[in-house]
Amino acid sequence: MKKSLLWVGIFGFGIAVLACRTHIPVVVQKPAQESTGRTTCSVRDYASAVALPSGSVDLGRLEIPRQEEEENTYVMLHQKVCDMGGDALSGMRWEVELGQPKPRALSANAWKLP
Repeated sequence: MKKSLLWVGIFGFGIAVLACRTHIPVVVQKPAQESTGRTTCSVRDYASAVALPSGSVDLGRLEIPRQEEEENTYVMLHQKVCDMGGDALSGMRWEVELGQPKPRALSANAWKLP
């Protein structure tokens, strides 16, 4: 009698454990994206082409005319690299003409990193 009662208890406990399981489904929500129509682009500055990772693709030399604010010239250069599909630049320098007090343009090499 005790053995059958023990088996009934174990069986009842097993059913209770299995029947009382709660399953909570995991719902992964994608973050809402703003529809500004513009994607962000990050451009890394390298001092020279030697510092670039191997496998980088040269997209050519860029030259941006000097703006009133230097910061605007830098922003335009970075945007031009992004427009070309690049994500790095090297050898950035101001182009200066002899006898002129201010540089005429900012130039750099555009690169696509691997």
